[in-house]
Amino acid sequence: MQFSFNGGIVSPEMFGRFDQAKYQTGVAKCKNFYVELYGGLTYRAGFRYVHHYDYSLGTMRLIPFVFSEEQAVVLVIREGMVNFFAEGGMLLNDLGTPLEIVLPYAAEHLMQLRYAQSADVITITHPNYPPRKIIRRGATNWTTELVTVGYGLDAPLNAAATAHIEDKYATGGAQHDAFVEREYIYQVTAVNEENESAASTRTAVVLNDLTLSGNYNTITWDAVTGATRYNVFKLRSGLASYIGETTELSFTDDYIETNGALTPPLIRDPFEYYPTAVAYHGQRKVYGGGFQSPQWLRMSRTATDDNFGYHIPLQDTDSIQIRFAARDGNGVKHLVPISDLMILTSGAVWKLSADGAVTASSVSVNPQSYVGANDVTPVQIGGAAVFSSDQTGHVHEISISQGYNANYQVMDLSIMCPHLFDGYKIVDCALVRNPLSMVFFVRDDGKLLSLTYEPQQQVWAWAEHETQGKFLSVAAIPEADQTVLYALVERNGFRMIERLLLRQPLELNDHCLLDSSYQYTGLEVDTLTGLDWLEGQTVSVFADGGDKPDVVVTGGEIKLSRKFTNVWIGLNYEGEVGSLPLYAQYANPVKPKIASQVYLRVLGTQNISVGVNQDTPTPMPITEHKPRSLERYGQPLSLISGIVQIPVASPYSRDLQITVKHDKPLPMKLLAMEVEFK
Repeated sequence: MQFSFNGGIVSPEMFGRFDQAKYQTGVAKCKNFYVELYGGLTYRAGFRYVHHYDYSLGTMRLIPFVFSEEQAVVLVIREGMVNFFAEGGMLLNDLGTPLEIVLPYAAEHLMQLRYAQSADVITITHPNYPPRKIIRRGATNWTTELVTVGYGLDAPLNAAATAHIEDKYATGGAQHDAFVEREYIYQVTAVNEENESAASTRTAVVLNDLTLSGNYNTITWDAVTGATRYNVFKLRSGLASYIGETTELSFTDDYIETNGALTPPLIRDPFEYYPTAVAYHGQRKVYGGGFQSPQWLRMSRTATDDNFGYHIPLQDTDSIQIRFAARDGNGVKHLVPISDLMILTSGAVWKLSADGAVTASSVSVNPQSYVGANDVTPVQIGGAAVFSSDQTGHVHEISISQGYNANYQVMDLSIMCPHLFDGYKIVDCALVRNPLSMVFFVRDDGKLLSLTYEPQQQVWAWAEHETQGKFLSVAAIPEADQTVLYALVERNGFRMIERLLLRQPLELNDHCLLDSSYQYTGLEVDTLTGLDWLEGQTVSVFADGGDKPDVVVTGGEIKLSRKFTNVWIGLNYEGEVGSLPLYAQYANPVKPKIASQVYLRVLGTQNISVGVNQDTPTPMPITEHKPRSLERYGQPLSLISGIVQIPVASPYSRDLQITVKHDKPLPMKLLAMEVEFK
């Protein structure tokens, strides 16, 4: 008996490995089911229709924007433009038209965009474009602007200095001979809690002798908006050195000793070459890579966004610029902050770490693995990150190893099912955190792969998902008390925006189990209109708790078999689970065998079909478990929970594999399987 399926899909290359733990919990096929952490398989929910774009608008990319659990949107970026989606709809402006802002990105660059978010601002980078911010100023008020590097405060204007000389030291005074004329020059910076401005222009030379008691110089300047105090510097050997600070607009120097360790800030431009990647780490904003600076990292001042100021000599809070010395020329592709900052190139994984706070003197960069990443944005789960490899096409996990000398290790999460990845390329991914910890990956052939992933429980299980069309891009945001997956799907001459809610409502009538689906609730109707995105398609109908005959959408409408009050219409998809080759624990595994009965433990299920060796040239007849029992006509089906016994037709063969199919918009949850065979 197979008590659990949380091993997920296992490759045919593993069919002889009865000794592996994954064999006891794995399956040969898991299509349109997702793997539950506890071991069951659940027929996936349907993708609900949100919006459709004409195919002529070209390539698009979905990017999540999450301010909080209650405020999140999906950005749909296409060539030259971006739209915004939330709660299953497109955001509109004050005129009731789609909210959109202009962006410069070409279609061929969309999947290489990198992004990092801080509060209401998302920063986007690409080595062909200057870094850009998309800023949310209100629910329907969004703007965009280039990232500008600055001090954060304006420099004080009209800095001036005047000398006060005691009369006794002046010309003709009693002690004039003691007066040695010296030159004094000053500069002032404006300061607040986060920033320090550039130094003001130098004051005119002031002649005085501050070594004599009673002489002093008074420095004045204009107020600076946003400043809370001002630092004053005196030039010494051509270098401005700190002499004090004040909250006033004037300062008195009565022979204050200079501190050469504190000087006015300078600034470096991190965008001399446009960066590839962006992230936040150690209270700093980090940019990395670029066509002409592939292995450079540039980090902002502590607790600032785009302030790249520094001092001579350096201070701990100054911006940092690092070039890591690699044995190849592969540049930065991604910056992933977990416990340390992981730097992913196309040929290796590097770790940027610090001995305590992140400062120019404390950081170091060291290689951790020589498995590189592709352009797909990695996802972070707990203390680990998951990324797709540029070299193998497989999906890998970066996590810290256990032990006294712990370091980061890279593990291939695809090792048990390489046939899902070999010859294909992963083009996008998204993390769903609730109700399941699951990562969805878009493959370049349009299939969607799901990875049920819980490293603390040592669970990673793969499944495949297909639809009548091709998946192109995905993004996940919190909505409706769960994480909702938005997908860009190409079908029927359109590019569709659809959303998947893994947690289904309690009422069967409200279950969504059709793709590109639409729900009608209200007065009894037998006609539905406005279905132009499904024009010409044969759609399935689930109405008032039951599966109804398929209909064809003509002129944007359908005619139902009778009147209903609660109707789901959409595109059907088939679920299929295939077991690994059967073997008896104490019998010769290559001895021919024949199956007679299949027992399934199910929960809240209808529509079950079972067959043997369905993927052979001569599949055996499939047996359908009849769904109805004692319900009254017109009433919703009663769902089955418990053990279902299904007789099967079987060949006499060395290899027997059981296939369970599900092809109607009804729920199904498979918990365990027992096969009676000789």
